[in-house]
Amino acid sequence: PEGGTYAQIATVSVNTTAYTDTSLSPASLYYYRVRGVNNTGLSAYSNVISATTLAPTETVSTPNQPTGPTSGNPDTSYSYSTGGSSSSLGHSVEYQFDWKGDGTDLSAWGSAFQSKSWSSVGTYLVKARARCATNISVISGWSSGLSVTISTPGSGDAWDPSDDTSTGGTWLTPTTITQS
Repeated sequence: PEGGTYAQIATVSVNTTAYTDTSLSPASLYYYRVRGVNNTGLSAYSNVISATTLAPTETVSTPNQPTGPTSGNPDTSYSYSTGGSSSSLGHSVEYQFDWKGDGTDLSAWGSAFQSKSWSSVGTYLVKARARCATNISVISGWSSGLSVTISTPGSGDAWDPSDDTSTGGTWLTPTTITQS
């Protein structure tokens, strides 16, 4: 303010017409006045001007490609995880999964660990993005996708639930199936 207390922050060289104050805090209001000096002494102070520094811009980094099963069966729940995102301001982040890879089947924002059950056979591209939990409009880009194939067994196939790496079983195609 014009009537406030001022502190000298710099003395510049002869004929200098600009100065950058590098000791400022973000999102703060500052007041400045200047005066010249020559062989006869000091000039009067200039009019007071004010300037407000900008708040830092926040970004959220893109998460890692999701991990989880790459094949499975309809109507079975599968768990996927992602991570690796951070806020440039140190805020916590939350994640959203795109279960089809085209923006039409999005999870709610939440944990880096989420589950999905597809009802239809097909190949899906599971992606993830992150956002700041404090400033929810700050959203990362999408991760690279994980291809997931959901299929049903062909004729003559049998399910062996003890051998699947994703759910605890695999599909077998025996030459003969008997039922007792």
